[in-house]
Amino acid sequence: MAAYHEAGGTAARLDDESEAEEESIIGRLTQELLARPEFRAAGTESGRRRVARAYLASPDCDQGPFDGLPSVLGYHATRQAIDRAMAAEQRHYAGAEQRIPELARQIAADPDYRAARTAAAREHRLRDHLIAQTDGYQPPIRILDLLLDALATGHTSGPDRGSMLPFASD
Repeated sequence: MAAYHEAGGTAARLDDESEAEEESIIGRLTQELLARPEFRAAGTESGRRRVARAYLASPDCDQGPFDGLPSVLGYHATRQAIDRAMAAEQRHYAGAEQRIPELARQIAADPDYRAARTAAAREHRLRDHLIAQTDGYQPPIRILDLLLDALATGHTSGPDRGSMLPFASD
């Protein structure tokens, strides 16, 4: 990656020795972003980008070695963190659709879910349960919908194959 620093509104190329330092800074910022629960839970690229911008501008961000370095480093770190978060999210939810009955049983046994009295509260509890099981990553809408359906219809023992058969003709 090309190394630059901002001086008087223009970007000047830094020497090659700075490139390793830039990579180190980008790597550290990427890890800091991935460690933030709100970054992982954002669920969309634009949401994660907003969280990253807010964090990188906040006093919580480790500003020490980043003083005077260009915003392009923050951009690269954000891009890497978003890519890694999307891959991790996909890994966490891979195969979840095949495990709907098992997941529905787990969630139905959750006291917080059972205490929810409204459909909206149940959906929030379902989402909270899944997020807690997946290192803070938001579940895909499809998984939420399928789980809500399984919980509402009581299909927690396995797929109902009978409903998929064609009607018998008279």
